[in-house]
Amino acid sequence: MERRWGPLSPVLVEVFTEHFECQLFSHTSTDVASTYFKRYVDDVFAIFPRGKEDSFLEIMKNEFPNVIVFTIEKEGIKPQRTGNQHIRRNTLVSVQITSDQ
Repeated sequence: MERRWGPLSPVLVEVFTEHFECQLFSHTSTDVASTYFKRYVDDVFAIFPRGKEDSFLEIMKNEFPNVIVFTIEKEGIKPQRTGNQHIRRNTLVSVQITSDQ
């Protein structure tokens, strides 16, 4: 997109992504929504309750079908012991937005 739009690219991406997030969260039920959602440019870091990430991904795919491709990466649960603390990692979801055009 940088070549096509030049210096306006970052601004246009930001405006579109803000609009997309507003659309997405305005009609997503709270039982499917993430407990943490943070975006940096076109990458998203989100934490979901166990088993809800695929439902949210389907909702995202339905917003702009055949225009934006969404992918998801999940981190496995790996119990770890450090000293006298027990750490358990939750499901981690990373969504990458890419254009097919």
